[in-house]
Amino acid sequence: MKKVFAILAIMVVLIAGCTSTNSAEEMIGIRGDITSIYIDNEGSTINVEEKKEEDTKYSKAIVNINKDTVIQNKTNDKLYNINDLELGMTVEVIFNKGVMESDPVQGTAKVIKVINE
Repeated sequence: MKKVFAILAIMVVLIAGCTSTNSAEEMIGIRGDITSIYIDNEGSTINVEEKKEEDTKYSKAIVNINKDTVIQNKTNDKLYNINDLELGMTVEVIFNKGVMESDPVQGTAKVIKVINE
């Protein structure tokens, strides 16, 4: 009986380890237009606004950008830096972990995808 329990426990651990966890983490937090940009050596932010859609969580966000934030185009074949972002650009933001539930929400971007320039 102990062997069966041990085997089941190992199977549960293996299955849990193989389960994709990116659905919540990789969900698009917001898709919208950049309405303001603040660039600083300490940390940069952009404000993004748009109507909430079925595949997004928020309609307004203050997006913090740090050295780990990846800024890329929609097809992932071009990288940008913070200085390439412009007012009016449409972007999708995937947040790094959680956001502060303020109005608008605030969080650090894991990935920013530039949809149109």
